[in-house]
Amino acid sequence: MTVEKQLIQKTYYKMFINEHEDMHPIRVLGEVFQQEAKQDLPDLSSIRFAQGEVYFHHKDFETAIFKWENIINELEPWAKKNTADAYYELGLLSTAEDIYCAIASDDPTLTTEVALQLFSLYIERGKVDAAVATIKKTIIANPDYPNVTEIARNFFEEQQDWDNAVELAVTEAKRTNSLEWFHILNTYIKKGVTKHHAPSYFSQALVLLFTLDKRKFEELVSSLWDSYQNEESYFTWLSEINHLLLNLELNREENWSELSRLHKEHYFSLIEGRYFIKVLQDFIPDLLTNWFRLADESNVVLSSAAVLSWNELFPASISMSIVSEAEKLISLTETDMDELNECLFLLDSIMSWAQAHDMGENNRIKWFVQQLVDFDT
Repeated sequence: MTVEKQLIQKTYYKMFINEHEDMHPIRVLGEVFQQEAKQDLPDLSSIRFAQGEVYFHHKDFETAIFKWENIINELEPWAKKNTADAYYELGLLSTAEDIYCAIASDDPTLTTEVALQLFSLYIERGKVDAAVATIKKTIIANPDYPNVTEIARNFFEEQQDWDNAVELAVTEAKRTNSLEWFHILNTYIKKGVTKHHAPSYFSQALVLLFTLDKRKFEELVSSLWDSYQNEESYFTWLSEINHLLLNLELNREENWSELSRLHKEHYFSLIEGRYFIKVLQDFIPDLLTNWFRLADESNVVLSSAAVLSWNELFPASISMSIVSEAEKLISLTETDMDELNECLFLLDSIMSWAQAHDMGENNRIKWFVQQLVDFDT
């Protein structure tokens, strides 16, 4: 065990025990103390420090404090921290807090241990804001310290402090490249606690996840899409995600079935008549471009047709390379797409739009279509 670990666990005294494990540590340390005291220039601080640990473990906190208050070597900062720990155990939280706050050290381990003790003390004293500030400062200073981010996550979740929980998940996901933190972020999104964040807040994390695991990337995008769907930031999300996708190397052969579905559903939802073209024309071209780039086998013809139809209405709004590729796919692809059902679905959408805009029942057209689809006549 390293000296650092011994200091954390208050087992530094074991360095003096050696072959005397059958004797009580108090007696062993007492004898060592007497032997050292006989030297011309005795160094008793290390022994006093060790004695304080033993008294602490035996809950004789006052004696431990007395020993630690007389340390004048390199162990002095740890002795002050231990003294504060003893006051903490005695229930004298205000005194403990004052000592913790007065400790100044360049040792990152000691600084982190002091911060974690302060964090616990603040929680016990009901100083939630101070606890939040302390744990966030600790993560910035020493994020790889064992369990510190886990302690913070549990605390934020218990407090239902979702802003800090989300910030922690995003920051740690980007810092560590850990899929576990992306999974935690996904649970927050599904819980609905990220809706007030601007869509751009997640962009860097999404780009990173794309390089780590494309299936997890698709899952996270799907969760975000669902969370923003009925929010005021919906159009902002559409612009942000499609701009992001345009800058990624998407390969249709990687089977982006979920993203293909989302693009298809939201494209038809957008053009069914609820919005003016002026509102849609800023992001529909990117939406169609991305749908075409990642459309699965069952949607590649439909996405190509959508690209060509939009380009027909708004020439030059979609890249000519995309339009040319769509024309080529339309001419070469053999598909079992049910064209009649697609046409009937489109007609039904048009009828619903017309009725919603007080343009009549259009019964003559409905009768005409019924005659066309009656194949027995």
